[in-house]
Amino acid sequence: ALDLSRDEAPVQLAGDPKAPLVALAFKLEEGRFGQLTYLRVYEGTIRKGDTIVNSSTGRKLKVPRLVRMHSDELEDIPSAAAGEIVALFGVECSSGDTFCHAKPPPGSTAPHLVTMESMRVPEPVMSLAIECREKGMSSNFSKALQKFTREDPTFRVSLDPDSHQTIISGMGEKFEQHPGGFRDSIDLIEGIRAHRPDLGRCFEISVSCYPELHPESQGWDAEIAFLKAKQDAGADRAITQFFFEPEIYLNFLEKARAGGVTMPIVPGIMLQPNFKGLKRISKLCGASLPTWLHELYEGLEDDQETRELVTANVAADLCRKLSDEGVSDFHFYTLNRAGLALSTCRLLGLKPKPVEAA
Repeated sequence: ALDLSRDEAPVQLAGDPKAPLVALAFKLEEGRFGQLTYLRVYEGTIRKGDTIVNSSTGRKLKVPRLVRMHSDELEDIPSAAAGEIVALFGVECSSGDTFCHAKPPPGSTAPHLVTMESMRVPEPVMSLAIECREKGMSSNFSKALQKFTREDPTFRVSLDPDSHQTIISGMGEKFEQHPGGFRDSIDLIEGIRAHRPDLGRCFEISVSCYPELHPESQGWDAEIAFLKAKQDAGADRAITQFFFEPEIYLNFLEKARAGGVTMPIVPGIMLQPNFKGLKRISKLCGASLPTWLHELYEGLEDDQETRELVTANVAADLCRKLSDEGVSDFHFYTLNRAGLALSTCRLLGLKPKPVEAA
């Protein structure tokens, strides 16, 4: 971060929840109640009712409502500390803005204003000329473009000086290697391992894998070969995409071992009680949802408590079945639901260790 009171001198953030607030707006979304601003709290604590200031614009505002997101569900919370991700309603800002407390910290007469360093925005790789069909809608047309510009720092709008057409530019979906950057995840793993060879293997690298073919897959031979290449590059373990039938994991494990993958393959267990959101995620990644799972969640759209109970029991049952097959390690996709993860562990007979008195 950069300290604005000291000519943008670099500041190291320690993640202390008791320090002055530093929070970054990293995503904007238009919701039912207006603009929803996602904040990552890097330092300090933000509370409902706090007066905060946008260090990029100097504009002050009061935090009217603070929520934690669970897929498309909102949970009102009183506060959030360093390390948490929360969302605010009704905040006019742009993606990349930094927020601090407007009130000076103890022993100071001025607010502690810092700004996160600007992220590098790649140059657009594609452009398109657009126009408003109806002249009466030009005002809404302009507002929409402004909204997209605030939400996405890679989205740009310009006016062609010759044709006077509105030109929108942005990033295409195809990955393009940055000059001097990493080609793919294998290249990234090799780069991490080679960065400080003097340190040895003082940290571990986990990589992803798919027990079911994802939408862009080129087949099982290619999938297993790529996973083997990540292992050879220096990966320590692989964590699977979520699944709900133990046979899916076991069959994938058999394919991986036959293909020379010897590193641990940890099953990914999904804890998503919002079945509507789960269906949307599964379509994106190619994970199958068995008929029995549809039946379990049927009619529970407005019954959050029962949905969470079903989710914990489904996850615990899957863990038990995998444990019977010799699996000892699991990765929970908690989706910011620590309580649901704790409930699942309780069903498995696991309890937090008591904290010893100092």
